[in-house]
Amino acid sequence: MSLRDKIEHAIQNQPCMVKDLKAKFGGDRAADRKVMEALDELVHDAVVCQKSGVFFTARSGRAEKALLCKVVKLGKNFAFVMLEDESGDIFIPGRFTRGAMPGDSVLVEKFAHPRVEGSDEGEILAVLEQKNDMVGTVRRIEGRLKFVPDDCPAISMTIQRDCEGGAKDGDKVAVEILQRGTRQEDHRVGVSMRFGSCEEAKRCAKALLYAKDIHTRFPEKVRDEAKKFEDMTVSEEDCKGRMDLRALPIFTIDSAETKDIDDAVSLTRLPGGGYELGVHIADVSHYVKPGSELNEEAFNRATSVYYADQVVPMLPKSLSNGICSLNEKELRLAFSCLMRLDQDGNLTDYKFVKSIICSRVKGVYSEINALLAGTADAETQAKYAEVLDQLPAMKELYAHRARLRKERGCIDFESGEVKLILDENGHCIDVKKRTSGESEAMIEEFMLLANQCAAHFARVKQIPFVYRVHEEPNAEKLERGKHGAKLVIAFDALGDGGEEVCGRFVHDGHFIGECRVEQEVGFVFKRRDIGLFAAAYICPHFEGLCRIRAAEVEVAHRAADESEPCALKAYFTVELNVAACGNIELEGVGVLLGYYIVKCVYAFEY
Repeated sequence: MSLRDKIEHAIQNQPCMVKDLKAKFGGDRAADRKVMEALDELVHDAVVCQKSGVFFTARSGRAEKALLCKVVKLGKNFAFVMLEDESGDIFIPGRFTRGAMPGDSVLVEKFAHPRVEGSDEGEILAVLEQKNDMVGTVRRIEGRLKFVPDDCPAISMTIQRDCEGGAKDGDKVAVEILQRGTRQEDHRVGVSMRFGSCEEAKRCAKALLYAKDIHTRFPEKVRDEAKKFEDMTVSEEDCKGRMDLRALPIFTIDSAETKDIDDAVSLTRLPGGGYELGVHIADVSHYVKPGSELNEEAFNRATSVYYADQVVPMLPKSLSNGICSLNEKELRLAFSCLMRLDQDGNLTDYKFVKSIICSRVKGVYSEINALLAGTADAETQAKYAEVLDQLPAMKELYAHRARLRKERGCIDFESGEVKLILDENGHCIDVKKRTSGESEAMIEEFMLLANQCAAHFARVKQIPFVYRVHEEPNAEKLERGKHGAKLVIAFDALGDGGEEVCGRFVHDGHFIGECRVEQEVGFVFKRRDIGLFAAAYICPHFEGLCRIRAAEVEVAHRAADESEPCALKAYFTVELNVAACGNIELEGVGVLLGYYIVKCVYAFEY
């Protein structure tokens, strides 16, 4: 059999890359050249074709069906890959993974007859791009040091003896795959960095940041540019052209540990009834200019990252904790949303202004909750003396807004949050549940109202905006839910004037989820408004920018000015990944939602 025939036969049995053919039929430079000549002939004669560097026999038609994907999950005997357009995933049985690792770009062929009807299953034909750097833990297994990756702990890979880098059993390390085998367990790795013991939370957090390519240190040019903001104060020149709101009793509310304070509130009762609510955001855009090193770095980082008891800020601390932080008793430049509401809490007017403010007090949620409940001690009451008169009005306004939200039929998904308690050595010694009180709900409602105003302003002015949306589940996913692959429960909201959808999701007697009012679930970013199938509002974030999202500096703070109330339509959906094998009930409503798929449709307005 000629070399050409051998290559054609090999490709017919299994699509191949050039390196596979050279490994099988080549060996030295001359032999490799003959392989390439034979392959060129086959391509020229249209016997074989290639897609993304993988060769197929032309008559098989497999090239057209092959899909570009990325490995997103790896278990001991399976993998999941995500389609290039992220429209869905494909299950890969273990023997068809070809040694691929999470993050690898791969070419996949779906099975014509999957084992589970209605599911997507397939095999990896080739690894196109390898992701060879990983983070995990060193373990001594059967006398050898092995590496267990964090993102696929069911497998282990041998560390080459001459590349152990001083690592020992229990160390968190970063490694590089030096040699790949046909199975994941056959790969050989070398240690490139040690972080310390996996028993220390701080070491694990450092390893996690490294794995996600999150840098704690700013580049030198950014640090140099940030130096001019150290100990900076607001000058009279800075105040020109801004609305002077220093007379308003403005104050901030955050957790006791917060150092980067980026939003504040104020409330004034209007003559004849009604309220003027102010949400004041640190005006980062005044200091971080387009084209600057700070702006470019903030764009690359996109957001501050909170982990364990630490934070990696989006901007250097001279800004995030300094001039861009609404610190107590210090003049600050702000972007203010001033909203007027009637005596029943309905929004009647609003405007956005560049302002100069001075926060009267650094509020703490737990202390505000005590003041609202009437249980605060004398010391706490003295601390809040300058803003104490606002709190009853704020509580009153929040009650109106909560009532209006309930009348609209909004759904809220609330899951318990926990806080890790670390000792001085970074060891986790306790886990406590975070508790939210009235002040947290109150501030969230006020911030959300400012977001609505920003959204409406952008719509009225037809400003190009990035919309956060959650599209309606496609028919295929809904159908697959009936077969137990994925259960989808979809609400568009409440029936007009019907019962409130509020309670707990229960699957065969077991609690699987809870819903109350309106928390955004599962959004994606789009450049066009396709309707919001997910939450009560189309909301760009008019929120704090010194530690939140760089995109908001660009989109929200470099846009708004003035506006008016609006009426929008929206929908809500929630997806629960549980095995569908029984009834789903929503406790607290007293109705059986039925088997597998429930969809109640209602479009509300505000």
